[in-house]
Amino acid sequence: MESDRARQLTRLLTPSSVAVVGASPNSRYGMRILGNLARRSWQGRLYGVNPRYQEVAGHPCFPSLRELPEAVDLVVVATPGSAVLTVLEEAQAAGAGGAIVLAADVPDVYRGRIEEISRGSGVAVLGPNCLGYVGMAGGLTGAWSIGLPERPFMAAGAAVVSQSGNLANHLVNCFVGQAFSYVISSGNHWGVSPMEFLEWLLPREEVHVLGAIIEGRPDADGFLAMAEKARRAGKPLCVLHLGRSALGRAMAQAHTGALAAGDEWWRAMRRRVPFAEAGDLEEFVATLKLLARIGEPGRLQVGLAASSGGECGLMADLADSLGVQLAELTEESRARLEEALPVYVHPQNPLDYGASTWGTEEPYTTVVTGIAADAQVDLLGVVQDFPGNPDHVGPWETMMDGAAHAHHRTGKPVLVMTTMGGVPDRYYHRARDVGVQVFAGLRPTMAALAEVTRVGREAVSWVPPRKRLPSAAGPLAEGPWDEWEAKETLAAWGLCHPPGARAGSLADVARAGAAVGYPVVLKALHIRHKSDVGAVVVDLGSEAELVQAAREMGRRLQNAGLGAGRFLVEAYLPRRLEWFVGGSTVSGVLVTGLGGVDVEIWRDTVPVLIGASPEEVRQALSETRGSRILAGYRGRAGYDVDALIRAVVALSDFLGHHRERRITVDVNPLLVGRVGEGAVAADVLLLEEAPAARERSS
Repeated sequence: MESDRARQLTRLLTPSSVAVVGASPNSRYGMRILGNLARRSWQGRLYGVNPRYQEVAGHPCFPSLRELPEAVDLVVVATPGSAVLTVLEEAQAAGAGGAIVLAADVPDVYRGRIEEISRGSGVAVLGPNCLGYVGMAGGLTGAWSIGLPERPFMAAGAAVVSQSGNLANHLVNCFVGQAFSYVISSGNHWGVSPMEFLEWLLPREEVHVLGAIIEGRPDADGFLAMAEKARRAGKPLCVLHLGRSALGRAMAQAHTGALAAGDEWWRAMRRRVPFAEAGDLEEFVATLKLLARIGEPGRLQVGLAASSGGECGLMADLADSLGVQLAELTEESRARLEEALPVYVHPQNPLDYGASTWGTEEPYTTVVTGIAADAQVDLLGVVQDFPGNPDHVGPWETMMDGAAHAHHRTGKPVLVMTTMGGVPDRYYHRARDVGVQVFAGLRPTMAALAEVTRVGREAVSWVPPRKRLPSAAGPLAEGPWDEWEAKETLAAWGLCHPPGARAGSLADVARAGAAVGYPVVLKALHIRHKSDVGAVVVDLGSEAELVQAAREMGRRLQNAGLGAGRFLVEAYLPRRLEWFVGGSTVSGVLVTGLGGVDVEIWRDTVPVLIGASPEEVRQALSETRGSRILAGYRGRAGYDVDALIRAVVALSDFLGHHRERRITVDVNPLLVGRVGEGAVAADVLLLEEAPAARERSS
């Protein structure tokens, strides 16, 4: 991050002086920020700006920003949307560092000017349509437009940037047993982007883990750059991404649109730079808590214990479905546990230690310590739900103390997990005091265990993304392109296609067949999805067969109102595996997997980010069911995987080079031969969105 930009973000997020524009007794959000700042340990200077008042809530009030006694670090814009631009321009003229724009009704026509004001050394704008932020600047800075709890919930730990204001507010106001160093509500981010906030947070000592709640799809380059910096800095990142269905609409004209699920883009991003993902807010919080506690372990064998067979069965099922590795207890551990447990309890993992042990100091402490001490166990999770009545105490404290003893005696992390959530604050605080953590809900906790392990495993083999190499291919001509033109265009990037020739008449068809050599394939060049309407005929072994097929195809297409058009004659390549690869510059993703006419039925595809390296593509291919076919199985020979990888990389490079244009490409089938036979694009669809449509969607 450039020094000027970092300096302005520091003024925005760690201010020594704050002015609330629009402060008045009738200003709900502005007065809340005034109150939150005044009541907290923040020691900065606080001003109101409103020509109607000389004082607001005990703070001096001035007619305008120009008349303040200093150039404030932070301007809070608590005005209607129509007045926002005027205030920001005044803030810029007055030398302010940053601004929080609360209003959701800021006119769209202001966006370009607000972006301009916020660039570089300008006023770093947070919002519009945001709640502000809560952070550890000068104690506690509560520049937050909703009420804040009185209890101390901010401390060194996770820092979260959320485009959703309400989800951010849940983290701030619903105590979840996780310390947050910063929670930033970025709103519509017309000024500072969520990625810039995350990058600013990275080097701060009080930030141990990063969290991002993202709506839609961010700029790929910006996200990857931030995620790579986080990876290099050793600060884990967890993302909760919302609006997963947007990608499919970007590829609707091709097979890719039917194949690309809503989170394909994120799967591809994760392969480029490993980071944790969460499916909902509970899982997000659980993952942040685990990352802060144990990092990204890579190998994590879990021990589990509960006082109920039903709970143990539920945990076992969740572990199996989510991919949590349960430890196999050693014989020594089993023998020790048998001595401490009732005779009817069988030592295993998950361990049902029986109702007679529940709520007792001994043998409960001995039992849970015995599991945690097992050489195969890296982490222990014990089930304990809490009473809603705060006066109902006793067994819960005893069992939490037993879990704490297990942690301190073995040095291993111990999680106190509830089956349903609903944890009173007192138990979160007590757990923190004795050295364990409470995790609400089995499913989000087990999902988080699986996720941090996955990220750690992927991080071990992570290598920085490759640099894009300049291309020797010439500029891309304007479309539309027929199939042959599309193939020739991609051939310049290294994507091979069968020998072929175009033909406009039956005589030309015959000459093309002779030039290519039999057997051949005949296609109608002007039809996109040819197999759907009989616009392709394969394995034509002679000139007579070829000419007859061309005559019948032309008649059939004309009768269907599709026109005769021109033909393409290509070499027929039998006994090859039909593969698929397609992608879009709009989505930034390729989708690849088993192809042919049934591609949308099998859906055995994986996403690959544009600009992928050969290693990245190889990893993606290994995740398909078709990878077994590629490698060969049950005595059958394998296929030319290296050639397939080169083909996918070639298409990836092509789309990456032309990412400023809205282009979609389908290659289906990509015919993959046996080892050494290469891979050729048998059918190619290359499309570009028309300029008018491009303007409407931008």
